[in-house]
Amino acid sequence: MLDFVALLPVMGIFAGIYLPEATIVAFLISIVTLIPVIGFSSRIFSNQGYVSYVSESLGKYMGRISGIIYISYSFLVLPNIIMFLASFLFFFFSLSMSYRILFDTLFAALYMTFIFIPLSKGLSMTIKPIMVLGALEIGTIAVSCIIMFLNPGPSFPAVHQSFSIYGSSFWEAVMLGILMFSGGGSGIFLSGELRKENTSTPRALIYAYLVSGLALIIASFSILIFTGNLLPTYFNDPAILFTRLGNISGNVLLIAIIVLLIASGYNLTLSYGNALLQMLTAFIPGETGMNPGRGILAASLIFFAIPILVVSRIFFSFLYSFLFIAELVSMLYGLNHILVGISSARNGGKMLFRISGIVSSCLLATAIGISVYTSDLSEAYLVAIFLFLAIGSIIMSTNMAQEKIIKYYEKFSQIRKN
Repeated sequence: MLDFVALLPVMGIFAGIYLPEATIVAFLISIVTLIPVIGFSSRIFSNQGYVSYVSESLGKYMGRISGIIYISYSFLVLPNIIMFLASFLFFFFSLSMSYRILFDTLFAALYMTFIFIPLSKGLSMTIKPIMVLGALEIGTIAVSCIIMFLNPGPSFPAVHQSFSIYGSSFWEAVMLGILMFSGGGSGIFLSGELRKENTSTPRALIYAYLVSGLALIIASFSILIFTGNLLPTYFNDPAILFTRLGNISGNVLLIAIIVLLIASGYNLTLSYGNALLQMLTAFIPGETGMNPGRGILAASLIFFAIPILVVSRIFFSFLYSFLFIAELVSMLYGLNHILVGISSARNGGKMLFRISGIVSSCLLATAIGISVYTSDLSEAYLVAIFLFLAIGSIIMSTNMAQEKIIKYYEKFSQIRKN
């Protein structure tokens, strides 16, 4: 639902009437990218996910780089989700702009508190709500798509209008689309908990990608049909889609979409947060063997998420901040999967996984390169931060840096114990 409400219209800013095509291309790239992950998950059973995959083929150093890249973009995903939800509620209730920062801060604090409780308790507290909410989201999107297909907009198709407010960039839309399908990979961080290790994770990945892909591709076509020549207005103000849905179907569906939008953000935050904690509990202590505890790690999410959100909202507009972080996360996600693809090409087992690793890495590198080259959204800043985080991951993964991290972590653990 968060993709349906937030990312599809943002993709449309760049892709225009080619929104369905951008969604399909992003999905196909994501499927190719998924194949090496499926290969690894069928024979490596670890809660460290990408770290364990890359480490097996390229060594512990490259595995640590993959882990730090994942940590970087996971810590960026969480404030971006909160930023969108806070802004959506802020404008939905038509609050005064003078209360914007206060509202965002209070909402973030309250939201992260409700996230902290299940994350600190363990897997059983997170998986059940994820399953229930996910099923409700898919069902509501399906109902919305049926209504949109049955109620085409005026003068469809509107092929001669200009849709982009930043300058058309199909590949930027594709990169955002790749981000849209990235959440399904959270399941690889549960491999160590499963009874049927060699089949459960690959099957879950396939189901997650196929269901989400089918739902969002159909949704992109239905939006095009439903809005007709109002499509440019929809990209600038996505609320018109839901207002019109409410006028046609009554307020029940509109309320369900709004409630499930909040639930979807909560669901996605739980998924990312749980995956991050699963990986961090094994990744951070290094050779010390000490587990920092889910409670401490969950609290650190709050420590990082709220300042990022507040700083973004003080100095930049919502749309600028949301797009900037989303594109940065998408590029870092792609970089991580390039490492996984190279790992699969080198040591992926079956020929299918080796070939898919090469193809996946080439497709992602091409998509990132074209996206950066054609970017109209503060390209220099985006590239600079991307390179800073990528190079920082390389430096932080060296043995010298790891020794210092472990040393400081041991001091922190001793202080906390005392």
